[in-house]
Amino acid sequence: TSMWSLLLLFTLGISGSYVPGTPGAVWSQEEVDSVREKVKEMINIKNWRSWNKTINNWGGAFQFDGTFSTDGSTAFSQEHRWCSDCKGGTWEKQDVSLAQVPSTAQLLRLGFHDCVPYIKDDGSLEGGCDGCIHWANMGFGYGGFPGGKVKKDYAPVGKGDNNGLQTTVAALENIYTNPAWPSTAPPMEKSLRDTGKSRADLWQFAANVALEVEIERANFGCDYDFNAGNQVRLLESEEKCFFKLFKPAVFKFGRIDCIPDESKKETDFPYEATGIESHPNVYGSAKHVVDNLKHDFDLTAREGISLMAAHATSGQHHNFRLPFKYQWPGNPYLSNMYFKYLAGTGHYRRYKGLSPRFPTSVGDSQGKPAMGNLWKVKCAPIWKSNMTENGWGGPCFWRPTQGNCRRPGEESAKTCFDHFADDGSIVKKTGKKGKNCETITFDANRIQHSSEVQVSSRADKKYCGTELTFALSYEVNFMLDFEMDEEFRPHGCNGSLDKMLWSKFDFGNQFWEYPKTGESSVTCGPNMERYENGEALSEITVAFGEDHDVWNQAFMDGWEKISTNGYTEDQLVAGPEYSWLGRSYFDGSFSDASFPLVFTNNKKANPTISSTKEEKFREDCVRTDSNQCPPEFKRDHEDFFLGRLESPWGCQEEESTVDSIPIKIKNAKDGKMLQINMETGNFEIAQASEADNQIWTLTPSCGAGAVLTNLATSSRSNWEYNPEMKTLRNENGFVQNHKKKGLKFAPAVRYKRGSNIPWLTMQWEVVRA
Repeated sequence: TSMWSLLLLFTLGISGSYVPGTPGAVWSQEEVDSVREKVKEMINIKNWRSWNKTINNWGGAFQFDGTFSTDGSTAFSQEHRWCSDCKGGTWEKQDVSLAQVPSTAQLLRLGFHDCVPYIKDDGSLEGGCDGCIHWANMGFGYGGFPGGKVKKDYAPVGKGDNNGLQTTVAALENIYTNPAWPSTAPPMEKSLRDTGKSRADLWQFAANVALEVEIERANFGCDYDFNAGNQVRLLESEEKCFFKLFKPAVFKFGRIDCIPDESKKETDFPYEATGIESHPNVYGSAKHVVDNLKHDFDLTAREGISLMAAHATSGQHHNFRLPFKYQWPGNPYLSNMYFKYLAGTGHYRRYKGLSPRFPTSVGDSQGKPAMGNLWKVKCAPIWKSNMTENGWGGPCFWRPTQGNCRRPGEESAKTCFDHFADDGSIVKKTGKKGKNCETITFDANRIQHSSEVQVSSRADKKYCGTELTFALSYEVNFMLDFEMDEEFRPHGCNGSLDKMLWSKFDFGNQFWEYPKTGESSVTCGPNMERYENGEALSEITVAFGEDHDVWNQAFMDGWEKISTNGYTEDQLVAGPEYSWLGRSYFDGSFSDASFPLVFTNNKKANPTISSTKEEKFREDCVRTDSNQCPPEFKRDHEDFFLGRLESPWGCQEEESTVDSIPIKIKNAKDGKMLQINMETGNFEIAQASEADNQIWTLTPSCGAGAVLTNLATSSRSNWEYNPEMKTLRNENGFVQNHKKKGLKFAPAVRYKRGSNIPWLTMQWEVVRA
């Protein structure tokens, strides 16, 4: 046994406070379950920015529970030291829109950045995942962006940093040190710090929680948002669409927190690193990034490139730290849609590309995907250049085209869908907007077909516009062959990029696009830079774009390497199964499961539409005024809320179709129904019938639980339902179907021997009447 293993085993037995420089202890199941819920509440955007109508003021739970206390009791303050890019140094609404708050995307980024090694004086590397990040450039933002006049005197950026993660690590520090935070999650008995757990283990575990949330969102899209959003289901297959585990993703404990040099720190945060981190330059070339990931993490080209799909999880915002807007292509899903863009693989229309949700698919006249997108480069007059006459030199980014680029055989069909009729049929556009829609049909997947070739009138105007999504130069360089100059501007590409005559144009305050709207796109050859097994970067990109499983497996291989960087195999200990990725979502044991494994369950899922949005797919579909949701989807979403006795918005003013649907409450033991006695007005159970006193409707409730209204008596009663345990209770106790007494109110749930499963007589199901 190595000295490291002995030290780890010794540390695992310590119940006192954690000591930096020593391995973190393994977590108990209670700690794993509790912290998972805390992290989910930490990334719940409602807690940061919900409008509070009661006090007529903006602000969620964290605005009023002491999270931003200035008395030193939390990891937050309203001073510039942690939020120097917040407007005026205080927490305001615009800071949320600028993606300042913790999110899944921020946690995925932190999971990578925390594991970046340090550069020693002799140029060699040391360290890895250590619960600390460097504070260089923290809080920086391009002045005036977005919406104002942007300064033009910034130096070109030659290295990445951790800017933007300061709020996320401050929030995680609250979880680490304060067992009662966040206030919206159940408290722990003691904090992780006070029970010997390392911050580094927390950060990686939180990144895993974020990955689980994004996997659930992507898999949900496979069933409920595949026409314009997660199109993998249509472009490949239903089975291919789902993100899978190809082997158990074991979480490992024992990471060691850094011991910073206090004399070099800018802040008093214990998680500020003082070593020089080895970040790649995000404005560099594909070769630079791939080589850096190999050097720093021992990632293969496939593994390193695959991880870039995580960019698609970033929500829509003006990124004043890059500075580009709005989202990466493929958003809002963690899938290979990102690579379908990079590789130019054909897909159905995604309109402006921003969290595209649309109930029909538009491709060519035969219902096949449209031609793959091309790329245009855009550059901002923000960096001060030493190589151009006017002194302006970038930064540069790329936008994918929307079609109509005058390629041979390219079609440009317009959508003819208008809305769904009450009977669920598709109503097509009419009038001027519905020109040529008469012969349009839709198949079972709601893919649009036409008997005639569809060509947009814009094609005659040489229109070749772009989406509002963007990619960095190195990402496009994975596929396309071009060079980068010393100030990180793209050149070459068969000479076409050299037509960007930087010195001859005064761009004013605008981004400069090449080629301009109305002209064709950049045409480069494939990037044939070769890596492992002689595989070229462009070949890897195409392989990922064509096969979701190929990308999925490479992503998980790379993720595992990232999260253990800096440690040998015997320096970390495999955690119990309850800590593994996806285990909390899966019904059963991984030891008995077959791989590849889809661990999510879309019948139970209710994700938000993206990592920075409050709105959820299901809620949007069950609005009473919604006619854009496919009928089969709406019924599934209604059943989700009915089966949980939940109203989508509680007692808020919005109305949903859920509130008017008649339901019955059936016992799992013998199928008897909960009803009202017509003579006494008391609750009772009886054999199923068509009587109105067994029928209820769900009424929005402002408090805990639900309000049920009986159809026969119009009487209202408050109930609490646990959809996981299927137990039902009111002020009198838990409802039980007693063999002799009929309905009985019990003070507590009774469980099957040796399990946490309630008796069948205490389990109730909510079904449509």
